[in-house]
Amino acid sequence: MFLIEFLRAILDTFFDITGSYGWSIIVLSLVVTLLMLPLFWIAEMIQSRERRRKLKMLPALEQLKEVSNKQEKYFYTKTIYRQHQYAPLYALSGLLGLVIQIPLFIAAYWILIKYTPIEGVSFGPIKDLSQADGLILLSNEWSINLLPFVMTSVNLISGYWFAKEKDKNEQLQLIVIALVFLGLLYDLSSALVLFWTMNNVFSIGKNWFLKNTINDELVEKILASKVIKWSSSQIKILLPFWYVLLFSIFPILSFYYNNIEQVLFNQLIPFLLIILLLTLISSSIARLIFQNTQKAILLGLIGVALFFSYGYVFHFIIEMNLDQMESPMLFMLIPYIYVGTFLLSFFFLLKSKVKRISNVIQVFSVCLFLIVVVKIISYNLNHSINYVAEGDHNGDTELNYEKNAKYPDIYFIVLDGYANAQILQEVHDFNNIDFENFLKQKGFYVASESRSNYVQTFLSLPATLNMEYINYLSKKLGKKSKDTKLANEMFWNNKVMKYLKNKGYKTVHFKSGWMATDYNANADFNLGQKDYFDDFSITFLQTTLLNPFIGKILKTGYRENILNTFDKLANIDDIKEPKFVFAHIVSPHPPYAFDEYGNANDFSKLDNDWSNDSKKEYIGQLKFTNYKTKILVEQLLKKKKETVIILQSDHGSAFTGHNKDWNHPENALIRERSLILNAIFLNNENIEGLYTEISSVNTFRVVFNNIFNEKFQILNDSTYFSSYESPYNFINVTDKLLE
Repeated sequence: MFLIEFLRAILDTFFDITGSYGWSIIVLSLVVTLLMLPLFWIAEMIQSRERRRKLKMLPALEQLKEVSNKQEKYFYTKTIYRQHQYAPLYALSGLLGLVIQIPLFIAAYWILIKYTPIEGVSFGPIKDLSQADGLILLSNEWSINLLPFVMTSVNLISGYWFAKEKDKNEQLQLIVIALVFLGLLYDLSSALVLFWTMNNVFSIGKNWFLKNTINDELVEKILASKVIKWSSSQIKILLPFWYVLLFSIFPILSFYYNNIEQVLFNQLIPFLLIILLLTLISSSIARLIFQNTQKAILLGLIGVALFFSYGYVFHFIIEMNLDQMESPMLFMLIPYIYVGTFLLSFFFLLKSKVKRISNVIQVFSVCLFLIVVVKIISYNLNHSINYVAEGDHNGDTELNYEKNAKYPDIYFIVLDGYANAQILQEVHDFNNIDFENFLKQKGFYVASESRSNYVQTFLSLPATLNMEYINYLSKKLGKKSKDTKLANEMFWNNKVMKYLKNKGYKTVHFKSGWMATDYNANADFNLGQKDYFDDFSITFLQTTLLNPFIGKILKTGYRENILNTFDKLANIDDIKEPKFVFAHIVSPHPPYAFDEYGNANDFSKLDNDWSNDSKKEYIGQLKFTNYKTKILVEQLLKKKKETVIILQSDHGSAFTGHNKDWNHPENALIRERSLILNAIFLNNENIEGLYTEISSVNTFRVVFNNIFNEKFQILNDSTYFSSYESPYNFINVTDKLLE
């Protein structure tokens, strides 16, 4: 994620200088090559050393060709390898350069494959950088993409140029890699192919520099240094722990697979790195204590198993109908039992004799890892996400993309779970008239009968921001699917943001802590608390031995994230262009972190608590949300620049209904969940198109008609109810609401 933001910042910076995305991509490729040069230098040194080792072994290996006995030949080959401190794995050293480039290629891929500013932008003979070039026209329907072949040619020429320094295996690797990238990138955006083509061009200069700066004398001198010798010795010590590392990342991969429909893989990367690092450190410490590698490995396996199984055992006991309040002693003892088990294992290994770990343990660790990896790959191959906007715009006219620096700033602030004023009065006996009067006095239009189109956040927001109903997801995914990735993709690539970017707007996304809205790689700026865990992180950490502490750790971060968003929304003054600001504030939605005065409530976990016992806490948090929203509105309206403010909830609350059966919802629950807050400030007394029953799918249609003189048709206001178990089984409840 950091790498993506870093490359995006470089690309945007050079675009501001050159005014051309084509030249900016070329410069980005050059900058990346220069930044990675030190790593390439180290990789070339390693490859140079391995090539010299092979040359020294070559005479002895040539003599073995005459040996006919395979066992004898194998024995002598191993002896030669041992004498020269060579392992067959070193043959892959020629791939080090590629391994170094893979993270950068992936980052560039995610930026350029869906980078909306380059859509329709030409560069030289390339008509659209966001599409394959199609430069060689065969007919009206058929064309050949030229740039991928140029990329491959440059790659092969570069490899041939320096072929004298490489053996046949490395030459073959270069050819295979070049052909793989040809097949991989052939139909992708010309921006991405241009980036990789220029990367290959600059690699010629990079290889020339490496060839003229690295020699045998320099390599020997560096390799003989104390730092290199110490590092090599540490690698040899830690090498036997490889299957402990595989075993340690199995739990996070397994957790990801079990939640693969709702989680992005990049959310795993920080956990994977931290787990691997901690496992290496703890393994090193264990080896120092035991002075025995096998004992350290066994303790590592036991520690990993205990650490990652805690949460599952804890929840298993709860599912056995043991009440935490009635049996507090049992739940208090669980952490001590786990720690005690680890300490007993430690002292047992300290006094026992362990010569060699059974191969069964090694095979078991590898099998666990491979099984979950194969499952993940298989799922992604069968469920690849390709969001394509529906072609039906309901009679919309062609959009006007003329840029104008005088366009107003647009703030879209989503107050999660904020109930409609009627619901607040009926369900909670709370009159919200003061807050609504405040908004009306400031010039807001408050749609008193406004409804959400869908009753779950991950469906409601994509519909609102794409200005369309998304019932077609039911056919694409199936009514019982729980896959949220396509809906999330629609949110990240929404039409509203794309439209405003083409108008010259800069887009700002505030971190929410909730999965889909926690980060948007397509936004120009992502702001918010950097140290706050998202939903995925919280849920995963609750499965570990950190479960007893996670609530205490997260409470402060959860509150600070909400406060930070309210405080920073009105202070984005560095952006000269008009801006579109999106903020999903998870309040007054539970958990109830604030009382009505903003004091910290003591909540144990981050969950959906819509029980009747929590009504008081909900109203208290809603009052505090009103208070912070009033301050925010005052600050935004004080700015000289014209401003549009949309205060809207994604759905209502969910306190009513006797059985709260979402598969067969009662009318009271439907009404409470569907009616929402929807207040719009357009800085215009003659607002056209707003009406009391407007639903969220029409919000931006009306706003764009007023601001940009568009002619979007107003869609019928419909509401669809669906359960968490079958989110795409949409039930049209519009008639029930109108009753």
